[in-house]
Amino acid sequence: MMRMILAICLALSSAAAGAAAPCEGVNRALTGTRRHLLAPLIARQLGAPSVVILESMVMRSWSVIWVSVPGSGSPFLFYASDPEHSRYVTLWSGAARTASAAQFKAWALAHAPGIPPPLANCFAWHVGVDRE
Repeated sequence: MMRMILAICLALSSAAAGAAAPCEGVNRALTGTRRHLLAPLIARQLGAPSVVILESMVMRSWSVIWVSVPGSGSPFLFYASDPEHSRYVTLWSGAARTASAAQFKAWALAHAPGIPPPLANCFAWHVGVDRE
């Protein structure tokens, strides 16, 4: 009996180790310089006096940037090219309690046509799992 439990535990840990991380291949690094450069540009796009950039997820030409807008909320903005030179394609804001990561990924793929699926997956994981 003990051997069977041990075998099951080993199998589960091996499967978990082989699974890809939810943000594998997504650049989540964000320098202070880049953060300060983008914040006023994004604030202007949102018609807000200011924003604080909380997170950045980048893959190929696409970016998903999570910002905090004082007194308004914390939307995720989706950019098909560099946010420094383009306007966001769509934004997502709201509570994530009722949807699964798969639903958030489907939303991103539908509302940000052309977004790389791994980036949509990273967004979905971040909203559906990481923020809880």
